[in-house]
Amino acid sequence: MPMVVLSVRGKASEWGLTLPMKWDQITAMREDGIDVGILENTVPAWAVNIGLLKPWCLFQDLFNFKNPFRS
Repeated sequence: MPMVVLSVRGKASEWGLTLPMKWDQITAMREDGIDVGILENTVPAWAVNIGLLKPWCLFQDLFNFKNPFRS
């Protein structure tokens, strides 16, 4: 079950909700006009701050048996 990110806009702020969702739910929500993003990589803030974003994602993709060179 993939992790997804839903954006919710309130009166003063925009919120990102991260939750697991089944593929049929994702498809139904997208068909209904809701923007559903698939969360593929998680990177800690300290890794981003020291410039390790791309290497972190590369190694995470390799560890999860994903093709890191897909477009």
